[in-house]
Amino acid sequence: MADGGIVTQIPDHIRAQFSTQWGIQVQQLDAKLAGTMAVESGWTAKDFYFDDVEKIDWSEETGRHADTNPTEAELSKIRGTKRYLKVAKIFGRRDAEWLGQIGRPDSEVMTAMKAGFNRSLDDRFVAAASESKYAGPENAQTLITFPAGNVVAQDFVLSGAAANSGLTVPKLFEVERLARANDVDFDAEEFYLAIGPKQIQDMVAHVTAAGNDIYAKMLADWLNNRKSKLLGIFNVIVSNRLETISGSTTYRRCVAYTRRGFAKSPEAHTTAIDTLPGKSHSVQIAAYGDTGVVRRYDNLVYHMLCDEVL
Repeated sequence: MADGGIVTQIPDHIRAQFSTQWGIQVQQLDAKLAGTMAVESGWTAKDFYFDDVEKIDWSEETGRHADTNPTEAELSKIRGTKRYLKVAKIFGRRDAEWLGQIGRPDSEVMTAMKAGFNRSLDDRFVAAASESKYAGPENAQTLITFPAGNVVAQDFVLSGAAANSGLTVPKLFEVERLARANDVDFDAEEFYLAIGPKQIQDMVAHVTAAGNDIYAKMLADWLNNRKSKLLGIFNVIVSNRLETISGSTTYRRCVAYTRRGFAKSPEAHTTAIDTLPGKSHSVQIAAYGDTGVVRRYDNLVYHMLCDEVL
């Protein structure tokens, strides 16, 4: 760098610090949703094929010489595909002070880049939660949609006429019922529930209106201790990245799942710093990463639609 705080060349130590510090940052990710998924260490190529075997039931042997009656094993594959992410920012050649900070742990630029990367990871989770996935024998060529039976509708009620609502206790217990019907083992696996800020307001409204109700007290317990399990069932994650569905009203697609419900690839990262002669010798800093997320087991993922306009 020349006198007067003007960047004329990029010292090697700044390049090294930027690369090193970015590597440290991405190892300390606190992405709210992506951090709750199982990591498939073997997923290094763009496409990865997961083995998928049908549910296998046993039958009773009824005689000493009874027929074996074998059935064909239904073997399949689920394909996950990586997405490639990037960020690049240009600094003027007089921004020497900012450039000198990019290798520091408390760098504003580094912090903002990390936050943006976390949001991108969570967006991939949100997309995988509802998008169709490729499955089938060999190269997984069949497009499989999300099971309609795993969705608690926005107008779900226990009894009476259906009516749109936000987050309700009956909806929460219906998610649990569907999961248990699909053999989700709540004793063996943590069950997560991703909701938006409006769903917290729904809980506050329920507690305010029905403070003596037993479930209102359970909601209040969670509101006062948000590291506890909601209704003794759900580990709650609050995120504004969840998908909204617009129609006659606006619904939030809340997602309930176990860790094994999704699989993600390990992230791979590279960084670069360059001087751009064609841009008045401004300095570009860039980072590149790739990540893949796929809905692994449909019986471990559920949707709960909540009206956000009411």
